[in-house]
Amino acid sequence: MDHERYRTGLHRVSDHVYAFMQPDGSWGLNNMGVVVGQGRSLLIDAATDIPRTRAVVDAIARAVPGSEQIETVLITHWHLDHVWGAALFPDDQRIVTSKLVAKYLREHPTLQLLEYLLKLEGDAKKMMDYFLGDKFDFSGLRAVYASDEFEGKIDLEVDGLRVEVTETQPSHTLSDSVALMPQEGVVHLGDLLSGDRHWLLQYPSSKNLIATCELLISFHADVYIPGHGPLLDVQDIKRFLEYVHYIRGHVRGCYDKGMSADEAGEFLLTHLGPYEQMEGPARLFSTSKMLYTEFAGATGQFRESNPQKRFAESWRLMHTIPARYPHLAKVQPHVVDVLRQMHPAAE
Repeated sequence: MDHERYRTGLHRVSDHVYAFMQPDGSWGLNNMGVVVGQGRSLLIDAATDIPRTRAVVDAIARAVPGSEQIETVLITHWHLDHVWGAALFPDDQRIVTSKLVAKYLREHPTLQLLEYLLKLEGDAKKMMDYFLGDKFDFSGLRAVYASDEFEGKIDLEVDGLRVEVTETQPSHTLSDSVALMPQEGVVHLGDLLSGDRHWLLQYPSSKNLIATCELLISFHADVYIPGHGPLLDVQDIKRFLEYVHYIRGHVRGCYDKGMSADEAGEFLLTHLGPYEQMEGPARLFSTSKMLYTEFAGATGQFRESNPQKRFAESWRLMHTIPARYPHLAKVQPHVVDVLRQMHPAAE
């Protein structure tokens, strides 16, 4: 992992690709990619709000004068911290995403989701207040819709620079895309994985995530830009894949012994082995539940549970784990990314 360059702002990662980083990479603070051509650019994901997205455009204007015109925005998945800031651009902006993501954006417009967040109550409200703090400015937001939709794959281009987009099988959401820039040796991962925090399986198919990791490794890229956290290389992807097998194996053992999913989560927190220093151990409770759904063969029937309840559960987890597991008290509590509980994961 490239911790040295994990600082707020624009970082050149190849001749024509830049990454805009937003430490500490917690909820709402994502990394964006920019492919720079001759007087025009392609933006991979927006930020959570308009000012943060404008900061990316301004940074490109300073780094490569004349290339701040964003011709195309590629959205890797539907989570708000990768979408909402695209409201910066005009109504006729070219916005490319998968058909499933486009459908979600039509059915869950920005202001509707924002209203939902602001109306949460109790512990769920405390959780969202913790996530939001005073980091974001939601003024000027409006619905963001796709102009171009695809299924499976699409090839984009910026002045001869290819951007090969692949829609992966469900693991983070129902539809997450990765973008390979083969001439540059760079891949943007969206939120499929990061190297410094625990695995949050958000759709019950670890096999799909394993297949995605194998695809990413086959690219043999020099730089992988994750949606959150430091830049990665191919060895980091291989290490993450080993970690997935480690966690999956332990949870499978708990499942075969008849333990509950929560008991599996508890077991993991005392058997993290070489992964004890990774951030966000609370994520493993959600991952255990998703794995149990997968092991039971119920993936096709998977539905999200009550979002208010899940926000509240996340708040309680964040505050109880350090006391119950002192050896994890120093690990930053990147608690469950509960916003994804707001969308239906299967039709």
